[in-house]
Amino acid sequence: MRNGGFSTCKQLSHFFSQSIIESKNFTDFSEGYRYRLKSIYDTFGGQTGNNSYATIYSQNFWDDEIYLNYVGSSLCEHLYKKKENNTTSQSFKASAETSKKSRNVSGIKHEIEFPKSFSNNSEGNYMKATINNASQKGEKLFNLVYENKNGNNQVGDGWKYRGRGVIQVTGRGNYRNASNKVNEVFINKSFDWEANPEDLL
Repeated sequence: MRNGGFSTCKQLSHFFSQSIIESKNFTDFSEGYRYRLKSIYDTFGGQTGNNSYATIYSQNFWDDEIYLNYVGSSLCEHLYKKKENNTTSQSFKASAETSKKSRNVSGIKHEIEFPKSFSNNSEGNYMKATINNASQKGEKLFNLVYENKNGNNQVGDGWKYRGRGVIQVTGRGNYRNASNKVNEVFINKSFDWEANPEDLL
C-alpha cells in the first residue's frame, strides 16, 4: 500500500471504506446487471459523458417496449408488455397514476412517463413479460450507458469493461490505467487488463 502512495491512516480509511461499498463488503467483484426499470434511472439517469439519456428518457422507450431489452430482473414491477390478440395469458391493467422521469440537457427537457403499477384485470391490455437471458439484457444496457465513457471507444466496450474488482474498475481507459499502476508498484508483475479484462476478477 505504501508503494502505491497510501501513506496516511486517512488515505487507507478512505480506500478500504470505498472498497467495502463497491464490493458489497468483499462479497461481489463484478458489476451486477439485473436492473429494474426504475433502477436504470436511479443509477444511470443523471450521468454525463455520453448521450444515453436520449434513449432512456424518450417516450417510445416505454411505448414501444424498448425498455424490455434492458431490464434484467424478473422482479421488475414493470415487466409487462402489450397483450397479444387471441392470447389466453392473464390480463393486467395499468394504473392511471404514473411515474415521470425527466432530465434537462442544454436547455432541452427530455421526459418519459409510465404507469406506476399493474393489477390483475380481465379487461387489462397488458401481459407479463419474461426474462429469457438476463446477461444479454445487461450487455445491451452497459453498452448503452457506458458508450464512449472512461476510454471506451469500440462497440461492445461497455459490457467488456464493466465494473470489476474490489473497487469496480469501469471502462477501457481505467482498465489500462489500473494495470499500468499495478505493474509500476509491483515490479515483477505484467498485468494487461485492457487485453484481458476477465483477469481483473
